[in-house]
Amino acid sequence: MRWQQLTKIGSLIKPKRHESPILGVHFTNTAINVAVLTHHQGRWHLLSAAQSPHDGAISLGQIVDKAKLAGVLAAIFERLATTDVLIVGGIADESVMSQIIWLPENLSDEEIEAQILLDAERYIGQNLAEVCFDFWQLPTPTPTAIHADRADVAIRLTVAYQSAVDDCVEILAMAGAKADAVDVHGDSMARLLSIDKAHNGTAIIHIDLPQIRLMIYHNHEIIYQQLGDVPVADIDTTQADSPAFANFATAQTHLDNLRADNAFAKHDSLDNNDPTAEYQIRFDDTMAPPSSAAIETTSATLGGVHTDCENRWQILSDKIAELIDGYRSYHHEPIAAVWIVGINQADDAGFNTLLNQRLNVPCQFFQPAWLQVANGFDVAKLPVFAGAIALALRTEPATNLLPWRDDRRVQKQAAFRQRCITLLTIALLAVIVIYALIGRQISHQSAINAEIAQRIDNLQARIEQMATWQQQLQQTRQQRQAMAGTSMDSQLLYRWQKLPSLLPQGVSLDSLVQTGDELTWTGMASSTPAVAAFARAVEMSGFYSDVLVVAMQKAQDGRTNFTMSATVLQFDSAQFAEMVAVDTLDAMPAADDTTPQEGGDE
Repeated sequence: MRWQQLTKIGSLIKPKRHESPILGVHFTNTAINVAVLTHHQGRWHLLSAAQSPHDGAISLGQIVDKAKLAGVLAAIFERLATTDVLIVGGIADESVMSQIIWLPENLSDEEIEAQILLDAERYIGQNLAEVCFDFWQLPTPTPTAIHADRADVAIRLTVAYQSAVDDCVEILAMAGAKADAVDVHGDSMARLLSIDKAHNGTAIIHIDLPQIRLMIYHNHEIIYQQLGDVPVADIDTTQADSPAFANFATAQTHLDNLRADNAFAKHDSLDNNDPTAEYQIRFDDTMAPPSSAAIETTSATLGGVHTDCENRWQILSDKIAELIDGYRSYHHEPIAAVWIVGINQADDAGFNTLLNQRLNVPCQFFQPAWLQVANGFDVAKLPVFAGAIALALRTEPATNLLPWRDDRRVQKQAAFRQRCITLLTIALLAVIVIYALIGRQISHQSAINAEIAQRIDNLQARIEQMATWQQQLQQTRQQRQAMAGTSMDSQLLYRWQKLPSLLPQGVSLDSLVQTGDELTWTGMASSTPAVAAFARAVEMSGFYSDVLVVAMQKAQDGRTNFTMSATVLQFDSAQFAEMVAVDTLDAMPAADDTTPQEGGDE
């Protein structure tokens, strides 16, 4: 079965919920320990754990044969039934340097990294190409004597040799897995004690024959570590009876039950970065995994011996007492308690009592009450898997020596480029839409302009036609005026010609004045009746109206001076012609009715 690795580094950077299982890989001097944990409903659960010897692939903490380690680890992965996990590898504390540095408050993660790189000679002191580092900010700012006017923050800086990290990642890659994080063994053990709410001054005794490691815990940190060598040749060893692998079927059944109860759900918000992107592990050698018989047997140095326990315990307790005395010689803080890890509690059940009597300090095997183990799991083996369990506890803060910040920057740059491309695409689409709308408006306006131009042309043609009509009308008016003038002249002439015929016997005219349509006559008549006859003749002529004798005066010679007015009637040409014709006919003499008779006188 190919080892599946589907989850990424995001949940390991700032782990708040661990719904995907986390697998911790702990390399010891004699074996590889693997533990799979998950966190739900506020509690950690151990799903499965496995241990397999590597037959000298690691000597005194130094990796000797990476191919052999990868083969053993691949066999463990093949046997484990849990998939879709986050994988955390661990490196030894001898390859790591940790320190507390002080930086100004309110710096972002990128600014803190820039400050560290800017002053790398002071903070790191190594060639940056040969080391990798991680850091996190401690929660409480503290005013310092150097910067009393401001509050600085404490930054925990962890620097490791790049080669150690590369070895861990390469072994996992050769085993068919990808490392999501690489942690430090001491930091993970401090995190384990913090979850257990251990007292300051708690000591961890990690028995990893032929070495014993002493770690002192204080304020969530491992403040002291010391390694001691154990003369293994003086310890009587035999084969252990317990199998190397623990609880495969029961662990998978426990995980299936959690999923069936809907108490376990996959975490969908995990980062998709590949934390080993820049490593590019390549290897040509294929490794045959060890046989099942080799995996399921354990040498005596893994779980302890089963004969001559008193001699063995005495040697171990002497070495532990020597390490603790060394610590006490430089530190005055007392040892509050001792945790024993790395050995099987069932094989060394009385060792904690012996060590308690020797050190006069409460001593106990690693048995955390906060950890829920799978059904059927032998809790006596928990001390053996303490290192792997500690690596799988990814609570915040947690060290990750992989270049996850670089991957995060690459992801941010990719996201920024994607946003830029999206914005440019939206802008381009907006320009296209605007251009289309403007083109449509231009087309619509062009159609309107064409219609307006057509209407203007039509109106212009009508105006030109109306101008022609106006010119023709003007010519007609001029012709009519000319004809009217001719008619008026003809009427005036005719009236003057007609006037003598209107004067009766004994009437003479002295003057005639026309003002507009009003004519005024002045003259002399032989008598008053003659004046009346003249007035009547003028009115009956049909060319005048409103005939009125204005004044009459008797002259000395007996005649009468008179003044008479009348209104001239205007006629059109046809009426005038008709009146002239009628008047002409009236003026013609009547024909004689007498005719000569035949045979009359000659």
